[in-house]
Amino acid sequence: MHSMSHHSEELMFGSDSFLDVMSNMVGILIILIVVVLGMRVAPPPGTAPLTFSSKTPEVASPVPVQVSVPVVTPVPVEIPVLEELPQFPPLPEIKPGPELLQLATSLRDENLTLTSHLEQLQESTEAVRKHRLDQAAQINVLRQQVSEDVDALRSDRSQVSTLETNVVGLKAEVAALHQRLLEESAETPPVEKLTHNLPPIGKVVSGEEIHFRLEGNKVSRVPVEELVQDVQRDIERRKDILISRSFYQGSTRSIEGYMMEYVLQRLNMTIADELKTAPGMMRIGVTSWVIRPVGPLRTESAEEALRPGSYFQEALKTAGPTATVTFWVYPDSFEIHRKLTDLTRNANFWIASRPLPTGVPIAGSPQGSKSIAQ
Repeated sequence: MHSMSHHSEELMFGSDSFLDVMSNMVGILIILIVVVLGMRVAPPPGTAPLTFSSKTPEVASPVPVQVSVPVVTPVPVEIPVLEELPQFPPLPEIKPGPELLQLATSLRDENLTLTSHLEQLQESTEAVRKHRLDQAAQINVLRQQVSEDVDALRSDRSQVSTLETNVVGLKAEVAALHQRLLEESAETPPVEKLTHNLPPIGKVVSGEEIHFRLEGNKVSRVPVEELVQDVQRDIERRKDILISRSFYQGSTRSIEGYMMEYVLQRLNMTIADELKTAPGMMRIGVTSWVIRPVGPLRTESAEEALRPGSYFQEALKTAGPTATVTFWVYPDSFEIHRKLTDLTRNANFWIASRPLPTGVPIAGSPQGSKSIAQ
């Protein structure tokens, strides 16, 4: 009974350990077997009731309980002992089907392919990275070279600008020397003298002027006015260049076989000019010009020019009554000059003659002299 009470208390309070639970269950089974065997045996005479007290953790004082327990002779009970664990049959062998084997083989091959592709991608990435580093280094070298070339180009442009300025100055000096040579040639005529029947009155040319060039005893009209208009249009087109540069050298298109080469340069403004113009304005003028024959010329001999309706006489008709006819005469054309001046004088035109040395083109500059018409 004492053992039963002990196990009952352990069952009442419970245990967290698995061994304790198993022990309690075995004890309970043993008690039940003993009770069943005792009930089969008749109680012997003189059975006396036993009195004992049972204390529980919940009751503070013992409560007397009278229980009639027959006196039973203990009978040995064989308790089965589990000597070894139960044996289970082996699990059936799992054999994959052909589809799974084929799928596994395919996955393995695909894994190998992807692994190889990944290695190739890693190698390609490394190669691209090295290539980019090489390109970056080359770009840096090229940038350094470009910077050095730009500096050299700027230095060359500065030198070219200086040389161009010197060339303009030299050309202006050459033009002045040519003009001086022309003036001296006019004062000292060649051996073959030109006979003039000039009126006693002369004037400086200031109005309309028509030009003719006499060479090889032939006459051709020099379209000076048309060439000057072409220069003015060229100046209008190149205003931006003229603002950023101190000079400009250009040429016109060919008109009637003649072309004008000219030099534009900034001019110093006087106080009067500054008062007349707005602040920030500048003066640009032609400092020198040269007219050269560059194409087929429309020329006429003296006989052709003296005929009515000739190109020479038609050009005279287009000029106004007060216009001045200027002849640019080379040494080989004094004969035609004399015949044409007689015709021009009879037509009541003012005449200006400017002799030229052989091979010297028609030229002019602000430092030159104006024609004298008679």
